[in-house]
Amino acid sequence: MSTSAKERREEERRRAQRLNDAVIGKTSAKKGAKDYCIDPDQTLKELIANSNEVEQEIRLQTDRGKKCLNMVRIHLER
Repeated sequence: MSTSAKERREEERRRAQRLNDAVIGKTSAKKGAKDYCIDPDQTLKELIANSNEVEQEIRLQTDRGKKCLNMVRIHLER
């Protein structure tokens, strides 16, 4: 068997071993940490619940600004 064939076989064996190394919800890049399911709505709820008054006001004004920009865009497209 050629050296390249041996190396290819070895790489395929290593890939097969690593196939289930990272499993969402079971493994994490940080020792002792755990993965959470990706849920943007839940993340937003937690962000709002953990934000102070200034952060809430910033979010409110940002949303208002985005709505105004969208209204200008719609008006210009007509």
